[in-house]
Amino acid sequence: MLPIFMSKYFTYKNANIHYSTKGKGALIILIHGFLEDLSIWSDTSKYLSNNYQVALIDLPGHGKSDCLGYVHSMELMAETILQLMKTLKKRKCHLVGHSMGGYVALAFAELHPDKVKSLSLVCSNARADKPEKKRERTKAIQLVKTKKELFVEIAVPELFNYNLKTNLAGIKRIKKIAHKTSIQGTIAAISGMRDRYEREIVLKFAPYPVLIIGGEKDQIIPLEWLREQALIAENCQLKIIPNIGHMPFIESPLIFESILKRFIDQS
Repeated sequence: MLPIFMSKYFTYKNANIHYSTKGKGALIILIHGFLEDLSIWSDTSKYLSNNYQVALIDLPGHGKSDCLGYVHSMELMAETILQLMKTLKKRKCHLVGHSMGGYVALAFAELHPDKVKSLSLVCSNARADKPEKKRERTKAIQLVKTKKELFVEIAVPELFNYNLKTNLAGIKRIKKIAHKTSIQGTIAAISGMRDRYEREIVLKFAPYPVLIIGGEKDQIIPLEWLREQALIAENCQLKIIPNIGHMPFIESPLIFESILKRFIDQS
């Protein structure tokens, strides 16, 4: 019988932050990406919670968590992860971050390296945005201000290998979550990603094991970047899942969960 899903809140900077926990043992924190919420980890958390305590969090401005301001920097969101650990009375954790969640995990790892048992970046990378990408994000902010629904309809399918009909249900699921994300939360996250710092040095000097998972058909994070960054970290594993895009836990959950659990078991 699987552990009961526990949904709770803690307060950070006068904002309510939603989280849930499942299972017992060493702590794994799963951090969702942009326009997502903690529910994306439903299958992964069930799988991992047989052997670990798994904690999920709605990042500020996403899911059931309040906004903390007009810009949600990666450092600000990383501090909500620290507050989650304090709430759970845990000193160390295995960090798993998807896309923007990976940027948050890297910020946390830079600020609190002694609290990290392992770091897993799922379709994410340690580089800052280049000027062209920064301009794209600024344009995206303008679109969200006037036509957020259109922005979601355009952005979400690009996260998947949409040539596969099996991904249609996943696209519909993520669109539903994304449409519920507030305009303020969406803009605050885009601003935070645009202005984030480069953190390849975190990988280079990581005193803990690092896992990088990529999708062969990912249109967001080039595989070349992942291969280059895997060479930076001394203790790093790189796993590329065939024929999937930016959402491996939805597009290929069994392979994804197997890779992640094996890595954490060995860490």
